[in-house]
Amino acid sequence: MDAVERLIGRRWDGVSFGTFLKFGHLDRPIQQHLQRVYATLAAALAIAALGCALDIQYRVAGFFSYLTGFACLVGLGLTPSLPSTLNRRYALLAGFSFTQGASLGRLVDLAIEVDSALLLTAFLGTAAVFLSFTLAALLSARRSLLFLGGWLSSAVLALAAVQLGSWLTGSAGGV
Repeated sequence: MDAVERLIGRRWDGVSFGTFLKFGHLDRPIQQHLQRVYATLAAALAIAALGCALDIQYRVAGFFSYLTGFACLVGLGLTPSLPSTLNRRYALLAGFSFTQGASLGRLVDLAIEVDSALLLTAFLGTAAVFLSFTLAALLSARRSLLFLGGWLSSAVLALAAVQLGSWLTGSAGGV
């Protein structure tokens, strides 16, 4: 029912487009909400990493785990977002995260076979970006700084992509 309410927009009553363009200070409850969101994302990432590691070691992924992951995803979407169902939603998210990590296990194992340093490089790069955005969201009191940080990080990512493309194609240009 929660998914249907989100689709028809009942939760958007009283929210205007101008709300997204306000760049004032973030209130303390909003910062606390962001802390809970990023803590949930970090826990889901850790559970996915556990699923990936277990699949590399014991090959736990299979058709049953894919069905379990899909069932967890559907259950998460259909469970109402109420304080009484919070633990059930966390359990469904954990199940989905674990099965997604397990489904990536063989791909990660293949990457390790190609070059074992590739996994560490990808993990550290992803962790640095995640940590940067997390700290920016948690420590910034003004939304204008978050907005500026989004544009700046997108520009840096575009420059890095152009540089990578020039390295891969062997052109003398680049940034």
